Amino acid sequence: RSNFDFDVKLTDWLTFSSVNNYIFSTYNSMTYSDPRSSSGLAVKGRIEDYMSSFNRAYTNQLFKFNKSFGKHDFNAIAGYEWNEFNSKNTVGIATGFAPGFIVGDIASIPEKVKGNRTQWAVQSLLSNVNYSYDNKYLAQVSFRRDGASNFGPNAQYGNFFSVSGGWNIHKEEFFKADYITNLKLRASYGSVGNRPNSLYPHYALYSLTSGYNENPGALISQIANPDLSWEKTFTTGLGLDISFLKRFNLSLDYYNKDTSDLLYQVPLPGVIGVTSIWKNVGAVNNKGFEAALNVEIINNEDWKWAVDANIGVNKNKVTDLYGDRKQIIVGDGSGIAGSASNILTPGQDVDTWYLAEWAGVD
Repeated sequence: RSNFDFDVKLTDWLTFSSVNNYIFSTYNSMTYSDPRSSSGLAVKGRIEDYMSSFNRAYTNQLFKFNKSFGKHDFNAIAGYEWNEFNSKNTVGIATGFAPGFIVGDIASIPEKVKGNRTQWAVQSLLSNVNYSYDNKYLAQVSFRRDGASNFGPNAQYGNFFSVSGGWNIHKEEFFKADYITNLKLRASYGSVGNRPNSLYPHYALYSLTSGYNENPGALISQIANPDLSWEKTFTTGLGLDISFLKRFNLSLDYYNKDTSDLLYQVPLPGVIGVTSIWKNVGAVNNKGFEAALNVEIINNEDWKWAVDANIGVNKNKVTDLYGDRKQIIVGDGSGIAGSASNILTPGQDVDTWYLAEWAGVD
């Protein structure tokens, strides 16, 4: 592993910061079954060699701005980020050899050779600006543009933003409640993106692991979707922080999240050779309330004792599906035709169960 990080102070209010690292790892192992042992007797011995390696490159280049003008305070960042990962795995298995040898060259049967590679990359342009006036009125704006390798070439990049504001009410001249040491009102609105858990959901893929009569063959395993793009969540938030009696700290938060272009494997008729395709479909809404309380029961030089408690309430519902679909029955993963555990219906909870009605035991 190597790192190369540095900061350059261009002026008293502008700094360039660079973070760079590269990770390389390799792993080798061998499994040996002696031809005279119970595990190797049937195949006259087995040798299995496993080799794995990966590398990861990361770079982050930031300009940092920090400046004050009287009661006005600004700080901002603007930069670029790149993250790349590559891995390779290889397995070789051979059988049939004389006792005492541990290399595949002397084996009479090259039983199996297999391997795989994975690659992904993400790059981002990002910016953030914070402003404060007299430490009473706070504002924040951010914008970023992200691109990921596991999206279609027609929609590989997504733009995301956030705006927020805060008001330290306890710093106002009209605020006279001495027993309240902190009273802050917060509000925010912004968006974030989500990527699929599959590395290549936008490609047309073929399975070449099957063959016939020792001849290689290819079977379609995934249909391409060059328009596959980011899943987007837009969140509205309101919050209140209050500290009083020098012991109690209370935070109250309300949020409303609208998620659209959900990344989902849409079912397809199995007659075409595949059973699903990755698409951006449907929408879900989440809204809820959270409260957190910290109480400093004892706080002195010799002993500090604090208690924390929190509670949250969340309500979600499906707001839209795809096409003219009124419901989606989600299988339970057992692979049994007709089995299901959940049902997605507009207006209903995402976790609505779909099961046979139980009449009880006679």
